[in-house]
Amino acid sequence: MRSAILKQSSIGKIFRREKMSTYKSYHSYLINSLKDPAEAAAYLDAVFEDGDKEHILLALKNVAEARKSAIEGNKQTETKSSQ
Repeated sequence: MRSAILKQSSIGKIFRREKMSTYKSYHSYLINSLKDPAEAAAYLDAVFEDGDKEHILLALKNVAEARKSAIEGNKQTETKSSQ
């Protein structure tokens, strides 16, 4: 069975040089990195270049998850500041 998880080595150069050890998993590191629109765009460009449909679907899912997380975080911040 072919893994649908993108190899870190192929996309690692895209992300800022953060210490991954501060995250519980690579997935949480990835999602946090993808909250930045420029990082998300670079990530998608790399995946589209690869052309594998499974990787593209996974990448789109990851970017959507990051955007949802960013929006929810902004709503929580707005709620706290208005109280």
